[in-house]
Amino acid sequence: MDAGKTQVQRSLSLGGSSAMSDDHPKATQTTKGMKQVSASSGRRSLASRLGLRQNSRVASAAVTTLLTLFVFTLDKLILDFQPDLSFSWLLDDDCLLFYLLGIGAGYVFFSTRDGNSKPTKSAKSSKAELAVIKCEADSTPQLSLVTGRGKSFDSSEGDSTGRHCESPSFGKPGSASRLNYLLNQAMAKDSAVRAARILPNLESEGWISDTTSYNIVIRGLANCGKLRQAEAFLEKLFEQGLQPNEHTYVGLMNACMKADDSESAEHWMKKMLAANVEATNISYSLLIHACARLGDVSRAEVWLRRMVDQGITPSAANYNSFIHACSLQCRADLGEKWLQEMVGRGLEPSVMTFTALIDACAKSLDLLRAERWMEHMIGSGVEPNVVSYSTMINACAKVGDLARAEYWYAKMETKDVQPNAYTYSGLINACAKVQDVKAARKWLARAESAGSALDAVIYGCVINACGKVGDAEGAMSVYRQMRSNGIRSHIVIYSSLARPFAYMGDWEAVEEIANEMTQDGLKMNDYFLYTMLLAYSRAKPRQAQRAERKFIEASEQGVQTNERIFKALSSAVGRQRALQLTQSHGSRSPTSKG
Repeated sequence: MDAGKTQVQRSLSLGGSSAMSDDHPKATQTTKGMKQVSASSGRRSLASRLGLRQNSRVASAAVTTLLTLFVFTLDKLILDFQPDLSFSWLLDDDCLLFYLLGIGAGYVFFSTRDGNSKPTKSAKSSKAELAVIKCEADSTPQLSLVTGRGKSFDSSEGDSTGRHCESPSFGKPGSASRLNYLLNQAMAKDSAVRAARILPNLESEGWISDTTSYNIVIRGLANCGKLRQAEAFLEKLFEQGLQPNEHTYVGLMNACMKADDSESAEHWMKKMLAANVEATNISYSLLIHACARLGDVSRAEVWLRRMVDQGITPSAANYNSFIHACSLQCRADLGEKWLQEMVGRGLEPSVMTFTALIDACAKSLDLLRAERWMEHMIGSGVEPNVVSYSTMINACAKVGDLARAEYWYAKMETKDVQPNAYTYSGLINACAKVQDVKAARKWLARAESAGSALDAVIYGCVINACGKVGDAEGAMSVYRQMRSNGIRSHIVIYSSLARPFAYMGDWEAVEEIANEMTQDGLKMNDYFLYTMLLAYSRAKPRQAQRAERKFIEASEQGVQTNERIFKALSSAVGRQRALQLTQSHGSRSPTSKG
C-alpha cells in the first residue's frame, strides 16, 4: 500500500510540474506537438505508461501478477470477506485457476504486443517527428530560408536571440520514403515552414532524401507565397546532386499563376526546358491557363502551338481557357474560332465550353449571338447548369432586356435548376438598367424567400436602381434591410446610397452616411468625395465652408482631385476659390494650365 501511495504521489507530482510548464508558451507548443505525435503513434501499453521498458517480459509479468492480486483482493473486500493476517486465503484452491488465467493472459498480451518486436514504421516516424517538434519549440516560430539580401541560411543556425536549435538524434537514419511521409504529414497540417525545417534537420542526421522530398517542400512554400524560399530549396536540390523533374517546376509555375504573374510562369517553363526536363500536357496546360486568365490570347496561343509541335494533343480544358480569354477581351468572334478548332480536333464541347462562349457574347453585348449558342448547347444534348442560365440572364441584363432575362429564368425553373445569388443579381441588374425599382425589389424579395446566400452586391444593385430614379428613401430602406440581415456594406454601396440624397441637396443625410462608412473602417475615395461636394453645392443655402473643410480633409488623406471633383468643388465654393484650394493642397485642377 505504501508503495502504491508513493507511486500515486509521484504521478501527481509529475502532473503538477507538467501543468506548471504549460504556462510557458514554448512549453505549451512542445506539449501540443507531443500530444499530436502520441495520438498518431497508436495506443501505448500499460507497461510503458507505468514507466517500464516495453521489451522487458519479466516486468510485464510482474505488473500482470500485481494487477491480478489487486483485482481479486478488491473482489473479496466487496463481498465483505474478512481476510486474516496469515494471508492463507490467497492460496485457496478457488483462487488458483483465476491466478493462472489472469497471469497467463496478461503475459501473452504483453509479450506479443511489446516484447522484443521491432518498432513499427509509424512509431519510428512518430519518434522522428517528436524530435523535430522539440527542435521547433526551441527555435524561432518563423523560418526564412532567404534573407532580404538573398543570403541563404539553414534553420539550425539559430534564431534572433542567438540560440541554436541542436540537431536532434533520430537514431538510425531513415529512408527517403519515411522522410517523405514526415514531410507530407507536415504539409497535411498546412505547415510548409515546418516541412522546410524537417528536411534539412533529417538530412543532417543522415536520412536519405530524393527529388520528391524537395518537391514537397518547394510546392508547399510556393503555394503559401514564399517563392524566394522555394527557389532556395531548388538550389539545394542541385547541391545535393539530385535531378529535378516536371513536378519540381510545376509547383513554382502554379504559384506564379495564382499571383497572376504569367511572365514568371514562362520563366520557370523555360528554365525547365533548359534543364532538359521533358514537359507534358500538365506544364503546357498550366502555362496556357496562366496567360489566358489574364486575357493574353496571343501568348497562350504561342504555347499551344509549341505543345502541338512537341506532339502533345491539346485537351478540351486548353480550349476552354482560350474561350475564357476571348470573353475577357470581349471577342465573341475569336471565341467561336477556337470552338471550331476544338471540334475539328475531335474534342467534345462541354457545358463549361458553351458557358464561356455565352459569356464572351454577353461581354460583347451581342444578345442574339448569346441566345443562339444557348439554343445550340441545348440542341447538342448538353444540359445547361445554373452558371449557364445565370450567364445568359446577365447577357440580357447588360443590354437592358428585362423580358428576355425573365424568360430565361422561367426556362431554368422548368428544368429544375436552382437559381443562386448570381442569377438574382443578373435579374436585378436588368431591372436597374430599365429603372424598374418595383421589379428590382420584387426579385430581391424572391431571392430572400428562396434562402439564397445573398451578399452586398445584390443589395447594392437594388440600391443603385433606387438611386437612378431618385428614390432616396427606397435606397435607405433596402440598405437598412441589408444591415439587419448581418451583411456588411462597402464603399460602392455607400456611394450609391448617398447619391440620391446628394442630388436633393440633403448634405446632412450624406454626412450621416459618411460617418457610418467611417465606423465600418472604410476610407473615403474620389467618388464619395464628389458625392459630398455635390450635396454641399446643391444645398439651400450652399455649404461652402463645409465643402472646403471636407476637400482639405480628403486631400490630406490622399484623395486625388479629378475633373469631376473640381467641378463639384467649383459649384460649392466658386471657381477661383476652387483653384486656390487645389493648388495649395498639392493637387492642381485638371482644367488649369501651366
